[in-house]
Amino acid sequence: MTSKDQFIANKTLAQWWASISNDDKFDQVMLHASAVAFENCPSAEQRDGVLKFKEILLTLSQPDSPTVAFSQPGLSHNLEPKSRTLKPKQNSK
Repeated sequence: MTSKDQFIANKTLAQWWASISNDDKFDQVMLHASAVAFENCPSAEQRDGVLKFKEILLTLSQPDSPTVAFSQPGLSHNLEPKSRTLKPKQNSK
């Protein structure tokens, strides 16, 4: 069971959050909160994180909404040098 499934299983909390996140006032709060975050000149990754978190908040009470996927930088942190020697083939007799 995912965290979102657990949240939705708590019907009272999920209904309360749906009433908040679907309110026009919440949209205004999110607009101002996003502006505050972006005024601090975050990096591209931080901006993406803010937008992803905003999407999570807006869709948390919706069971059919897809899971928010965070971007992957594609960096490899394997600092071990690759072996340049050939491994001997094993003879299978």
